[in-house]
Amino acid sequence: MGMTRIKNKRGQAAAEMAILGALIITAFSYIMNFGQTLGAAQQNKMETFRRALQKAYIRNASVNYTLKRNERMASVNSGFFQGQAIAPQSSSSVTWQKGKAGDMKSVNQGSFAFWQIDDTEVKGENELGPEYGLPLRLQDSYDAQGGKSDWQVYVPASLYKVNETRTEKYSLNSDKKESHSGINYTKTATMDDSAAGTLYLHYNDAIDETPADDHVPEPVWASPQEISYSTATSYSYDKNWGVSH
Repeated sequence: MGMTRIKNKRGQAAAEMAILGALIITAFSYIMNFGQTLGAAQQNKMETFRRALQKAYIRNASVNYTLKRNERMASVNSGFFQGQAIAPQSSSSVTWQKGKAGDMKSVNQGSFAFWQIDDTEVKGENELGPEYGLPLRLQDSYDAQGGKSDWQVYVPASLYKVNETRTEKYSLNSDKKESHSGINYTKTATMDDSAAGTLYLHYNDAIDETPADDHVPEPVWASPQEISYSTATSYSYDKNWGVSH
């Protein structure tokens, strides 16, 4: 009778340790994922601001810059070297302007917009060139009194939707060969992370002809456009090691 009780207590203790161990691993996984996600988002925000600052200096104007990164973070729930997908994204608006906006002697450059995924900057087609970011269109401008100016100003298209498909291809191989001299181990892992998507843009045709008052006209969206993009990142692990007899 006494031995049975001891066995029951040991069994209960083992079950409790198993449950506690699972809870500890779950809590550790949550904390690790939260920390990595927060760190990636903060890093992305800082990089976005620096890139916006650089573009605003180059373009001598107001710039809106959006940066998205498809990255991977360590995860206890994933396979060896597989990681878990994350996609931090942020936008930053910066104005760095000396005198009239735009290139030297230009009269129709106002603001610009840029969109980047990983190391690929998505560029639009416009009269100024692909280095000026997303598509631009000439639009009438008005002064503070509501008078129509003699020239038009380039304005960037507005992004209203992004459709993206992200795919992963993971492979893990382990090999063990034993001989008289020892045991040789080989372990290889590959992870291909790719994404393809489409940016959907349009222009606001509503013109504020009385900018001095507090009334802002409702947007009138027109001239929709689409820009496709694709990006891919490959990770690989290849290691050989041996143990002598």
